[in-house]
Amino acid sequence: DNRWLRLICQQISSTIQTLMYKTRVWNLEKDTKDFMDISSEILQQRSYPSLYGRIRKLIPQYFGFEDATLLFRDSKDSDLFTLNSDRVDPTKDLSKCISKFPVTMGLTALALKEGSINYTNNVRDDNRIDPLVDNILGGKLRSVVIGGLTLPETSQGI
Repeated sequence: DNRWLRLICQQISSTIQTLMYKTRVWNLEKDTKDFMDISSEILQQRSYPSLYGRIRKLIPQYFGFEDATLLFRDSKDSDLFTLNSDRVDPTKDLSKCISKFPVTMGLTALALKEGSINYTNNVRDDNRIDPLVDNILGGKLRSVVIGGLTLPETSQGI
């Protein structure tokens, strides 16, 4: 009687473990597919405004962030710039729609310099934060993740 009960419990345990493993594999496959879909959509953008808009929409959805923004690196003077709005006409003069920042400030500069991902869970108390650059979303942030988008040999954006 005890042997049958033990055998049944082992079989149930084995079945549960198999289902849990299959669920983890399915979730990993789904996460990978979602990431590849988002990456593909982002890489298809051909203008700053369209790239900026897609980043602002897709990154928060994928990671569960409240918001996201994007700084680009100006190849002429190495400053960073961002668009002032999600609704910028790519056929117009973009110089009137951007804000520029020096590349030497805050966590953003650290991410560019080191090619690393930097984060803080307390924007107000972290002395590495420069509100002008790192908190360009208007002071509503509590946590920040900043990482460079890089090509070999050079940082391209944040």
